[in-house]
Amino acid sequence: MSKYNDFIQDPYNAEINLLLGEQYYQEGYKAGALTYFLRCAEYATDHNLTYEALLKVAICLKEVKERPHSTRGAMLNAVTHDTRRPEAYYHLSYDHQEKQEWQESYTVAVQGLNTSEHNTGTITDIDYPGEHALWFQKAVAAWWIGRCDEARLILQDLLKHWTLGDMFTDACHSNLANIGGERFFKIPYTSDQHYNLRYDFKDSRKIQKNYSQTLQDIFVLSMLDGKEDGTYIEIGSAGPFLGNNTALLETQFNWKGFSLDIDPNEVEEFNKSRKNKCILQDATKADFNTLIQEHNLGETID
Repeated sequence: MSKYNDFIQDPYNAEINLLLGEQYYQEGYKAGALTYFLRCAEYATDHNLTYEALLKVAICLKEVKERPHSTRGAMLNAVTHDTRRPEAYYHLSYDHQEKQEWQESYTVAVQGLNTSEHNTGTITDIDYPGEHALWFQKAVAAWWIGRCDEARLILQDLLKHWTLGDMFTDACHSNLANIGGERFFKIPYTSDQHYNLRYDFKDSRKIQKNYSQTLQDIFVLSMLDGKEDGTYIEIGSAGPFLGNNTALLETQFNWKGFSLDIDPNEVEEFNKSRKNKCILQDATKADFNTLIQEHNLGETID
């Protein structure tokens, strides 16, 4: 072990102890890692190094599922070494959440958000995803202490405006599904945004607005250079206009086709408002050849 050789040469060097602990940690020897993280915390004169070592102590203790009070104590001790950094607040908020101590989880998350600009970086991985994780902690705890609208707004804002990894994206969607918040947001296009189009397709300037959720209708027209009189099959249409992928094609580019949906209310509303029809049917059981013939779509579906 290269770090062990460094340790032999300088056993009281705090950073060497931290790095040796990290090497043990990465190799799965959590108990051994704990020893060196504790040594780092003891010998360090740099408060940032002490802070990092104490959080690594907390992470190790949590993973070996021993001494939960010592785990939280290490997190609190890290805070005392630097109250202006967010990482320990995140770990504390999560620790309170796991124990269903919701008010404490909320309060600590708020404290962390007030310090989020003071993230100074670390030598090792201290399992801090970033500021968005503190907002997520705040949202989850907010729901359980009765701040329901606040919880929904935070989760929706995270999905709208933050770059999230798969884990947090899925967690936001899951929580919003459970608490009744909007999970999918339309990206609107209006004529004053024409300059943003990457491809100025034929008749693109006549589009006043789109209907798709994430510009699927604009994408189709871009790929087909604003084709008129095209054909489509739409599966899972939902409503006739808001979030619909074929409304623009039908109303402004004279496309024909048919849609399928399994929600009778959506199908009824669709057929009240659109020229092309929506069929109440499970698409996995549909006879598409027959439907294409019935709607005179020909042999090519755009």
